[in-house]
Amino acid sequence: MKKHHFILLIGLFCLSPIFVSAHVKWFTELEPEKVPIEQILSVPFIVLSLLIAVFLAVLSQFIPHLMKIPGVATIDKKLDVTGSTQLI
Repeated sequence: MKKHHFILLIGLFCLSPIFVSAHVKWFTELEPEKVPIEQILSVPFIVLSLLIAVFLAVLSQFIPHLMKIPGVATIDKKLDVTGSTQLI
């Protein structure tokens, strides 16, 4: 039964670009456009980066408190077991 689910999952993954009409254009005739670093490192980009960094720092402090929730602990144990197996 698991084999059929795995084959179905792989099939859906392979056919997903057809369903969403997605493609990647690897080769193009357009010349690359140089963008100044000031345009890339804008104020919203820096603010968002700092907010994400602060969120990750705070999240690492709350992980011990989150592990006290019964459902979270069981999910963490299941992820540890499946994450430790290696595909050869």
